[in-house]
Amino acid sequence: MSDSVLIEQKDAVTIISINAVARRNAVDGPTAAALAAAFRAFDADDRSAVAVLTGMGGAFLRGGGSQGSGQCGSCARESH
Repeated sequence: MSDSVLIEQKDAVTIISINAVARRNAVDGPTAAALAAAFRAFDADDRSAVAVLTGMGGAFLRGGGSQGSGQCGSCARESH
């Protein structure tokens, strides 16, 4: 798991936090991959009923990634 995404378990709640404070939590490719992995882990965990997505450092999310390209190079859409 990347340092840019933190996972905390509290009873049946999984808290997934974007931890890229210097970038105001902009989601770049590695962060997107870490988020996808975190949500896959949540989905596979029968103990977790709810996932909460949050951002560290007072910013939830800055769009467009830190390079300002407006695209997240490794974002993948999955269907279940």
